[in-house]
Amino acid sequence: MRDKEWLASLKKGDDVAIMCYKPGLGRVYSIGTITKITPTRQIQINGNDPKYRNGEINGDQYNNGPTLKPLTDEIRETVFREEACLKLRNTKYERLSTEKLRKIKAVLMEE
Repeated sequence: MRDKEWLASLKKGDDVAIMCYKPGLGRVYSIGTITKITPTRQIQINGNDPKYRNGEINGDQYNNGPTLKPLTDEIRETVFREEACLKLRNTKYERLSTEKLRKIKAVLMEE
């Protein structure tokens, strides 16, 4: 399905991938849910502005701003991995219970 057809098929409640470019990281994805589509086909994600039109943030189509993409299993896995790694990097392990530390250690020792 081409982008225009896909965009035309979107409806409230659909999950979509939001792709943007970050310096040094390249493409970065997040997942959002369509909360509103106006009569002029402006798409609101997660109840927040800005609105997207033609899959791009209004007024930002020439600046590599965030764009909407179909949500694939590969993108879901990428987002999960990025969020999981971030959580692990930011965890203060000394604050965890001994039982949680044992579980984490057991998983890490499997490798």
